[in-house]
Amino acid sequence: MNKIESTKQLLKQQYLQDDRPWVVTFSGGKDSSTVLHLTVEVLLELKKEKKDTKTIYIVSSDTRVEMPLIDKYFFEKIEEIKSFINKEQLNMQVAVVTPDAKDSFWSLLMGKGYPSPNQNFRWCTDKLKIKPATKFLTSLSSENKSIIMLLGVRSNESQTRQKAVVPFKMATRKELFRDLLKIEQDLSSNLEGKYLINDEDIIQIQKEWLHDGDFFESAINIANEYGRNIRHESKKSFSKNEKNYFSSLCKNNKLYQNHKIA
Repeated sequence: MNKIESTKQLLKQQYLQDDRPWVVTFSGGKDSSTVLHLTVEVLLELKKEKKDTKTIYIVSSDTRVEMPLIDKYFFEKIEEIKSFINKEQLNMQVAVVTPDAKDSFWSLLMGKGYPSPNQNFRWCTDKLKIKPATKFLTSLSSENKSIIMLLGVRSNESQTRQKAVVPFKMATRKELFRDLLKIEQDLSSNLEGKYLINDEDIIQIQKEWLHDGDFFESAINIANEYGRNIRHESKKSFSKNEKNYFSSLCKNNKLYQNHKIA
């Protein structure tokens, strides 16, 4: 018996051992694709034997920051998987999880001023993938008391993460935000109606900026300058008249260049 067949037999034995639902994580990479492929083959065999008694969940993470080409490929694969499940009437369900707006890449990078992910502070993996997946799995586990996960890659993260100091001030965040929107505008003809950053993330960025002292809806105003039409106004933000008043104060005190209100 070769490795593939022996692995399938092992999976089948484990599947029939109890009634706990299975979860297969799928990223589109070779490791997770292999695990999913083997799992589907096993379930097809069990279906023929009328032993496919419990659900297998396929869980994927949409980080919302992938390149449009990769993003398109990913969702095409997800749709192909769903179509195959429906065609074969398999006892499987697909769930695509996304990070909450407060944990999104853009709101943390430009909203809170997190540094770009690096070897010592790989916050993106935790915030964009692990946390939303854990939220879904916790809910699933609560409903079924217990679940079994099949992973195609090691899930452990480095235990030596260093506590990061927030390297991005407000001026830098605004510059990065403008750069992103400029790129989005330049690529608009190739994005097929999609955005590099959605409205929810922009509003979350504004909330983070408000927390750090920006009371002028700068993120909303900048976004609308680049063709977005976001309707949002915080109760804590200053009015247009108040903005003009503070701008005049800055000019009169020769601080306008250093404290220009976006």
